[in-house]
Order: sequence, then C-alpha cells, then structure tokens
Amino acid sequence: MPWTLVCGEKIRGVFRRKMKKKTKKYTTFAEHLSKLPIERQERINESAKKLIAHEMSLQEMRKALAISQTEMAERLELGQGDISKFERREDVYVSSVRKYIEAMGGKLELIAKFPEKRRYKIKNIGELADNGL
Repeated sequence: MPWTLVCGEKIRGVFRRKMKKKTKKYTTFAEHLSKLPIERQERINESAKKLIAHEMSLQEMRKALAISQTEMAERLELGQGDISKFERREDVYVSSVRKYIEAMGGKLELIAKFPEKRRYKIKNIGELADNGL
C-alpha cells in the first residue's frame, strides 16, 4: 500500500473525528435562570411582572398619559363630571370604552382567551353601536 494512501487515511480519520458534529445541549430559560444568583433572579422576576402586569383602570391609564379629566371632557365633548362618573363605572358599553381610549390616542383591542392558551382577537365589536346595531 502506498505511503500516501496510508497517510491520507490517517489524515481523513483525524479530520472526521474533529469535524464530527457535536450535539449542542440547549437549555430552557427556566434552567438558565435557576443558575443565576438569587438576587439576579429576583430582579428579573420583578421586571417580568412589571412588563406582564400592565392592567390599569381607565382613570389610571389617563393619569399615566398625563391627561386631566377636564382635557378628556373637552376631547369627548362632555362635562368633567361625566368623565369622573364614567371612570368609576363597572359596567360600560364597549363602544364607549373604545371612544374613550381613542380620545387618549390609543386603540382598543379585545382578546378572548380560552383553555389550552388559545387567544382570538375580536373584530368589529366596538363599531357595532356606531353602525346602529
């Protein structure tokens, strides 16, 4: 057997061993988080809670946007007392909430959540009252 073939086989064998694909072990976020110091884990969890929990009442939302009740009343062509009453109500029309949100410069979106993490965005609910239905 010629020497070059023997060397070639040896070289190919070395390359094959070096080039063999190594399977990379992926970790989940929870696994990665558990390896961090406790203080860091707590800071991360607090930040996540702040991002996730942006639930606000209409009044809190208006205040967060630095809009007064008087200014909202002007935008909606209502009295300041009407705005105060509206913000305290527990049962309101979706179309009224949509108008209120739009007066603050936002857009109302309704999401229906179901088991198995299913979510559906509901269309045309806020517009129904405007169309006379």
